[in-house]
Amino acid sequence: MANSQLEIVFPYANTLQRIMNLIPKDSSRWLIIRRDGMFIESLTYDRTVLTSIQVFSVSFERYEVDREHEFTFSLDTDPIIPNVPYKVKMIFSEDALTMSIENNENDYLNVIKVKGKMSNEGKPWIELFTDKLANAVIAKYVNYRELHKVLKDKPRYDTVRFTLESGKLEVTVEGETKQLEHETNVSSEVSGKYSVGDVMQVLSTLWKSGGKFINLGITSNDGILVIEYDFNRDVYAPVRYLIAPTVE
Repeated sequence: MANSQLEIVFPYANTLQRIMNLIPKDSSRWLIIRRDGMFIESLTYDRTVLTSIQVFSVSFERYEVDREHEFTFSLDTDPIIPNVPYKVKMIFSEDALTMSIENNENDYLNVIKVKGKMSNEGKPWIELFTDKLANAVIAKYVNYRELHKVLKDKPRYDTVRFTLESGKLEVTVEGETKQLEHETNVSSEVSGKYSVGDVMQVLSTLWKSGGKFINLGITSNDGILVIEYDFNRDVYAPVRYLIAPTVE
């Protein structure tokens, strides 16, 4: 595919950077462009934390994508967008993502090219995670900043066990148990063990976003940890983190 006619305009130039900041470090990244919106997916290099972010087309200043131009773009580097209140226009081609920053008079200030490539290859590891979410037990309004404080001084290679019950979340690490509250009468008690480093990677990423609460869940059959976060700055972009359990 040569130069495409896709045109996506963010409300502000730094919107994309803010969204990309929600992805944990040391991750591969993909932009999936569809008619109904942009989807950003990533997987940590050790394949333990999957991030899925939805940015619906209505969130953009302009979103012109036809069914002939739906594709996946693999990013080799993060786009670095200046922190300025200008819109950014994105044009995709086979081997580059070109972003032009414009001011209110539509004069282009500068152009940034991000290395990457078009990718049509399947990502079975995404299905491995997402196909198992139907049986997840989800608790709403867990204060992730309190959870961050519980885990911040623990060794990253240690294991944390989460036990989810109605009204409370038990966090056990190094033989010590803390209880956090949530606002949901969950359907059943579930439990799972995870790497402290994997969980902290997500919590430390969210700390910079300015929010306070997450939805936290565990899949009943496979013990996958689900963390849901609603990003509501400039655009509405629901974020979901899926963390693999530790191997016994």
